[in-house]
Amino acid sequence: MRDVSDAEALAVTEWLRKKGMQFRWGRDERTELTQAQTLQQCKMYIAAVRLADEFGCSAIGIQYQQGLKDLTPASDLVEGLLNNVDRPPVKCPKTGRVLFAGDALPHFNEVDECAG
Repeated sequence: MRDVSDAEALAVTEWLRKKGMQFRWGRDERTELTQAQTLQQCKMYIAAVRLADEFGCSAIGIQYQQGLKDLTPASDLVEGLLNNVDRPPVKCPKTGRVLFAGDALPHFNEVDECAG
């Protein structure tokens, strides 16, 4: 996630907005969804797709509840995007090729790991 640029994360939110998604951001990260939290989720999405490609995965699991919960906003947006064939494009940083174009990248979490 640290290697994903702010511009790439913003491009994901813009893609979502063009598809009709609306964000109602607040200011208090403890009680409201903020723009900064959404951008972190977009960075997680991009990083997950890139990791799956790098390691040749056809499904991916994010261990959010077992470690990431203390470091980053919830992975729910990421999980929904990964499981969808209509999702923001993610490009390989080395080649520029769109990763998993037209395909879902099935996601599983701690509860349904065996599905992966």
